[in-house]
Amino acid sequence: MFIMLLAFFIVLNALSSYEENKADPILGSLQNTFSSATSNIAQRLPSVRPSESEEEFKGEGQTTTVDRIKDLFRGRIAQIEIKENKERGIMMVEVPYAEFSTAILAMGQNLDDIGESEEMPFLPTLVSLLQTENNGQRYRIDMILKTTADPIDLKSLQPEAFRSARDKIGKLSRRLGTAGIPDHFMSIGLRQGRENMLDLIFKPYEELSELPPAQPEQGGAANE
Repeated sequence: MFIMLLAFFIVLNALSSYEENKADPILGSLQNTFSSATSNIAQRLPSVRPSESEEEFKGEGQTTTVDRIKDLFRGRIAQIEIKENKERGIMMVEVPYAEFSTAILAMGQNLDDIGESEEMPFLPTLVSLLQTENNGQRYRIDMILKTTADPIDLKSLQPEAFRSARDKIGKLSRRLGTAGIPDHFMSIGLRQGRENMLDLIFKPYEELSELPPAQPEQGGAANE
């Protein structure tokens, strides 16, 4: 039975003829249909080629200490103004004295009293950022309190106001010291500007290298 069916289809195929004028339109229609569908699918697929912005920032994803400090201030303190020199790794944050003092003098910033699920308080975070090396570099902080008058004039003409300003900035310095920042990693000062505003300057800490011992002068008179 199978042999008879095979022979029948062989004879049928031999008797049939291929008419190009009828087959070509059908084949062309199929090609257009499938090529159009493929084009539509391609348009809907996302491009795998990196965008110009991705190429521009490729290799620049390293977060620096300055970036982390900037994020800390922006997330915890309002009314700040930030200026940055990225080439030198220096950043200045202008902040109201009351805002910064509240952030570092607030109670409950002892790490022993903080649960695992609680957010790290401002002061321990700042101290950790300054004292943790990033690419072999640690940072220092300079705190400058602004006064309406020149500090030199203030000292001579308004000694009480001068002492008050000096005590206010000294209070911040002592708090940072007890939190773990060594004296040589910070400095304080006064300067004329918007009253009760602080300039906090963060910059890489540079150790002062010892001067080499003096060498004896050459070419002196020869001993007899």
